[in-house]
Amino acid sequence: ISWQKTRLVRSWTHLERQRGGRGFLGGPGELQIELDRRHITSRIKKIKIELTKIKKTRELQRAKRQKLYPLVSLIGYTNSGKSTLFNKLTGATEFVKNMLFATLDPKHRKVSIFNNNDFIITSGGMSLGDEDHIKPLIEKKGVMHVWRLAMKPGRPVGFGIFNKTPILGLPGNPAAAFVTFLMLGIPILKQMSGQKLLKNNYIPIKVNFEHKKKTGRKEFLRVKVSYKDNNLILNKFHKEGAGILSSASWASGLGIIDDNLTEVKKQDTINYISLNELLS
Repeated sequence: ISWQKTRLVRSWTHLERQRGGRGFLGGPGELQIELDRRHITSRIKKIKIELTKIKKTRELQRAKRQKLYPLVSLIGYTNSGKSTLFNKLTGATEFVKNMLFATLDPKHRKVSIFNNNDFIITSGGMSLGDEDHIKPLIEKKGVMHVWRLAMKPGRPVGFGIFNKTPILGLPGNPAAAFVTFLMLGIPILKQMSGQKLLKNNYIPIKVNFEHKKKTGRKEFLRVKVSYKDNNLILNKFHKEGAGILSSASWASGLGIIDDNLTEVKKQDTINYISLNELLS
């Protein structure tokens, strides 16, 4: 409305003055544009008063919830699955549809995460930043058995006990969370469920790329197997980074570079394990 108020001159062609009194006896009155501006100004004032009341109500409700419960927010682009995840976590039945701006109103539910849990998995909050709260929370209400591993991606990963429940804290970056869950999360869950852990079947395969790394940590590259001159060969995803989840959907498995190596050249051999085997 504020935007409309400044553009009334272009919006109206009937800008003659309105006559006062009865018939033709009244003198020149206000311009139509002046009447419209006064109406819009009154409307803006009324809306601002209503918004102030809503803001105060929301602030009181938010402050009350923060005192009673820890607050977790689901934030993301439109049509990214926030409502689907919200329903899954809370048991709600909010409207869900594969379309832009399907839901616009904010929603909140109370969720209990402490009752009848066999295992807790988190993503993010395991590093040393100001907003990394998972590790201090575990140490406050439990014990941290393992924290930070010499692996890439996935260094900020931890395992401990929280409220008498095992908890695995994965990194926040999606590709790092993917790799650490494959190499750590699945074996832990299999062990807890009583399954027999089989030794991973690593296959030595030559690479079709060059890669440099630091010593002292093992690297897990997202790679894809292909054929070249009737031989198996590994190709690396064209972009690197723990935040590139598309590398996980592209890959057929993981190429593992030992911690004592600093460089891999074309035709060097590294160990490979398929995603099918890790997920089976």
